[in-house]
Amino acid sequence: FKQWRQLCLDIVTILGHEFVHQRQHQNRNFKFGKSYSSKHTDLDQKRAQEYYGHSDEVDAYSFTAAAVMAQGLRTGETVDFKSTGVYDHYKKAFGADHSIVTKLEKRSLKYYNILKGQYNEQTNRQRPRARSRQ
Repeated sequence: FKQWRQLCLDIVTILGHEFVHQRQHQNRNFKFGKSYSSKHTDLDQKRAQEYYGHSDEVDAYSFTAAAVMAQGLRTGETVDFKSTGVYDHYKKAFGADHSIVTKLEKRSLKYYNILKGQYNEQTNRQRPRARSRQ
C-alpha cells in the first residue's frame, strides 16, 4: 500500500509540474520563455545548467519541490526544501549558493504556502461542525 500511495503522489506531482508549464505557455501566448546561458566548460554540466536554469523549469521545479514539502502536511511532519530531490539536482547543477538555487527556493516556498493554504481550507471543510445550541 505504501508503494501505491507513493506512486499516486509521484503522478500527481508530475501532473502539477506539467500544469505549471501549460499555464506558462498559455500566459505567453505559446511563445518561448527566457533561457539560461551557461558558461560552464564541461558539456554535461553546461547542458544541465541550461535545462534547469531555464525560467520555465525553475518555476515548474519550484512547484515540484513544494508538492514534496506539502506531503508532510497530513502527518504534521515538516519537510525542508533542502531535503527535496529537486534541491539536490539544482545544487549539483549550480552549487548551493547560486542565484538560480536561491530563486528556486523562494518560489518553492511561495508554492508551498499556496498548497498549505489549500490543504488547510480543504481539511477545515471536512471537519464536522459543532451544532449550535438554540
